[in-house]
Amino acid sequence: MNCDRASRIDIVKSLIELSRPVREISAELIHWPWDYEGEPALLCRSHVESVVRRCLSDHLSLAELEAWADAVECREDIDYELANEQWIKEALFRLANPDIEGKLTAGELKALLQS
Repeated sequence: MNCDRASRIDIVKSLIELSRPVREISAELIHWPWDYEGEPALLCRSHVESVVRRCLSDHLSLAELEAWADAVECREDIDYELANEQWIKEALFRLANPDIEGKLTAGELKALLQS
C-alpha cells in the first residue's frame, strides 16, 4: 500500500464522514504511525451530528457509533472545528466510552444533538 500523506488524509476524511464501515477504515489506518505532523482533517459538529442521526434512524448500531467515536477521538491527524471544539470533545468522549459514561439511550442521543 502506498502510504503517502494525501492517502492518509483521504482515509481520515472517510472516517470523519463514516463513508465506509469503521472496521474497514481502521484497518487501512493502521499502516500509518500514530504521530502526525501534516495538515490535519477537520471534524465539525455536523459530522458528529450526522453519525448520531444515522444511529437514531437505525442505519448504524450503537456498537458502530461507539467504534466510530473511539476511532476518531484523540487522533493527531484530526482537528476539531474551533467554534464547537468543546462540544465535539465531550460528545466523542461520551460516545466512545460507554463503560465510563454508560450506554446512551435514544433519548440521550437526541439530547446530545440539542445541547
